[in-house]
Amino acid sequence: NLNNNTQQTEVSETSSVIFGQFRLDASATSLSAFFAARELISNSIAQLPIVVKFNNEIYNEHQLNDLFKTNLISKFNLMKALIQDVIDWGDGLCYIERAQGVPVNLVYGPRGSYSIDYNEMTHRLRYKINYVKSFVEPKDVIHLYKNNQANGIQGRSITGYANSILSLAKATDKAAANYYSSGCAITGALTIKGSRKDSKQKARQAFADVHSGANASGLVILDDDMSYQALSSNAN
Repeated sequence: NLNNNTQQTEVSETSSVIFGQFRLDASATSLSAFFAARELISNSIAQLPIVVKFNNEIYNEHQLNDLFKTNLISKFNLMKALIQDVIDWGDGLCYIERAQGVPVNLVYGPRGSYSIDYNEMTHRLRYKINYVKSFVEPKDVIHLYKNNQANGIQGRSITGYANSILSLAKATDKAAANYYSSGCAITGALTIKGSRKDSKQKARQAFADVHSGANASGLVILDDDMSYQALSSNAN
């Protein structure tokens, strides 16, 4: 709502973000290199230990350690999901459920289940989570984000920064798919001298009817204004 200087972001899980000509359907994970890098980063961070420390002393019996024991999602899968959301969308969110002020559960917020409400005039930050009736204060969420210089609150996805290279990679994959699906069959060039209406299409069809499939033979007969050159290509 621009009238009260409040910025909100809310994107459904099935929506697509368009950067130039590259359409990101949920993420860029259809690109094998992006998927592998995303897995490596999120798995590495998810394996890092989370402990409660005071004056460099680890508190193994602290009540916060029980959060990952009772949670439906494991600590590894929770952190992995949050990091992947940061990579894909710029933000990863987890809601902290409390009982009498004490954290008792961590609820992962998938994309589309929350919105970020930030008022630039008052510097008030709140979150709207679908399954919580009232606005949620920052102390009750874990909000990981890729820093966005626009306001320093809402994240910007890696895919947004890397649009150009992802677009090129997507186009390269598409070109390779077209090449292999056609049987890699770039066999020759038929050159026609002069200019005639629909000459290319008619010549291509006539040549294919006589010299392809069951009709193919070692002898090719061309009109006076035609010449044929055999071609070959490889995957490179």
